[in-house]
Parts: sequence; C-alpha cells; structure tokens
Amino acid sequence: MHERLAASTNDAAARQMHQAMASEFRRRAEQMRGDDLPPPPSAPVLEVYPALR
Repeated sequence: MHERLAASTNDAAARQMHQAMASEFRRRAEQMRGDDLPPPPSAPVLEVYPALR
C-alpha cells in the first residue's frame, strides 16, 4: 500500500514518509517470520483413516 502511495504522490515529503513506512513494515514482517513462529509439531496433527464399510 505504501509503495503505491509513494509512487502516486508528487509531494517529496509524503513520498519519503511512505517509503520509510513501507520499509518498516517489510522489516517487521521479516523479523516476525523467524522470531514469532512456534516450532512445528513433532507428530502429525491429523491422521487419516480409511472409511469403514
């Protein structure tokens, strides 16, 4: 969103602010990808059995 706003404005200060906000959102998303995710389960979460007839 902020990339589009930065590209669509002629106001240099607004463009710089939107570029900075886009950069910060990307940084936070990248940080969350590695830090806040719980470890994967060690056993299957769902086991599928054949239908009984």
